[in-house]
Amino acid sequence: MPMTVRRVVLVIVEGLKAEAIDRLSLFNLSRLVDRGASALNVQSEISDLPATRLASLLTGVSPMRHGVTTGGWTFGRTLSRLEPLASAIATEGFQATAFLPQLPPEHARRVGFIGRDLGFQQVTCKGSNASEVVSSALNVLCTQRRGLIAIRFSDLSGLDMLDVFSADYRSAAVRVDQSLGILSSLSGASSGDSLLVVAADQRAPAILEAPGKEPPSRNMSVVLFGRSVCRAQLDRASLLDIPSTILWALGVPVPRHYEGRALVEAFVTNSSSAEVRHTA
Repeated sequence: MPMTVRRVVLVIVEGLKAEAIDRLSLFNLSRLVDRGASALNVQSEISDLPATRLASLLTGVSPMRHGVTTGGWTFGRTLSRLEPLASAIATEGFQATAFLPQLPPEHARRVGFIGRDLGFQQVTCKGSNASEVVSSALNVLCTQRRGLIAIRFSDLSGLDMLDVFSADYRSAAVRVDQSLGILSSLSGASSGDSLLVVAADQRAPAILEAPGKEPPSRNMSVVLFGRSVCRAQLDRASLLDIPSTILWALGVPVPRHYEGRALVEAFVTNSSSAEVRHTA
């Protein structure tokens, strides 16, 4: 049996450059990297479109499998062949909740995509920045003791083409870092049976997302932090490893069609606890 945590807090950070952690002296991120397991500036082969990357992160399969290869927030006919991360968790009787920044009315489809299609039982869209999104999640962070809490920060979205020392980028990065510090404390990862996962990537400028242009792949970073996590630099990690790792840590069987692997080397385990269970 894998070593089981009771709760995973997944924080998706758009536009965070790995070099900003040191160059801007982002205290909380530096602490998570230093005390946890991390892979920074990893080349990702999944396209830069937000819907595509989010679909891969939350379904465990590549775009060729889930079919979200354009800017549209829909799976179409592929949904019946998938077992999204939140659905797999809910099947085991655990909760899966999501917190996003406030979306304009024309983006209402994204809420259905994350809730109905990806299987989150509760989706809250509230707040204009990271600190306000964390505030909207406070009650659930204090009361939901099992399952998955996913939180998305978009403060740096569209700013990652700027220099990290620019005023706009620095201000947004510091706000995100402060919010991660609050989440680190509220998650109980350092002292309880919780796991904090930070998944960050850099988006391409909007001009590269124009119709007819193939969006480039981008770098990503992943940081794991918790009492059950050992201090380690992960040599091999990908965006598709994150959902498998979350399920394994929760003791939930990993669907066999998931393309990533559980990052068991990031955890304090013995040979028996490192076993990864799969669904039939």
